[in-house]
Amino acid sequence: ASCRVQPRWGRSELHLAQMAEAEGADLVVTSTRRLPRWRRWFRRSVAQGLLESASANVVVVPTAPEAAASFSRVPVLR
Repeated sequence: ASCRVQPRWGRSELHLAQMAEAEGADLVVTSTRRLPRWRRWFRRSVAQGLLESASANVVVVPTAPEAAASFSRVPVLR
């Protein structure tokens, strides 16, 4: 397994799908969390976009509620 961090502009799922294809990946693993209904209208899910655009198999693992709560404590980098 490998991990790569690359800053990108635009839709994350398209860049992830392109990276997976360039690497010849057989499987892409991503997490998901349930967004409030009003945010789903304005913000597309990266996991859903990967399911639609990746040529590799995609596994979506739901995030536990206690783990999602810890995301709010992560500082924002600017």
